[in-house]
Amino acid sequence: MASAGDTIQIIKDISDIIPWGTIAAVFIAWLKYHPKRKIIFTSKNHTVVHAEGLSVKQIEQLLPHCEHVMVVDTKKSKNKTA
Repeated sequence: MASAGDTIQIIKDISDIIPWGTIAAVFIAWLKYHPKRKIIFTSKNHTVVHAEGLSVKQIEQLLPHCEHVMVVDTKKSKNKTA
């Protein structure tokens, strides 16, 4: 059974063939759809970059150097608990 660590290793192993431009375009589209969403990149040297205001090209250049990508959707849930 694969774990999250295995997934990260697979991504690192194929990083030379990942379509970073396509992934960057998806990130930008996702941010534009809901203005309260956030994407935060942490590079291998621990630099933190927020995606808001970046272009597809900038994110494409940033992605291969990232150690972590955090995606936050701040939209409230429609399910309410008592």
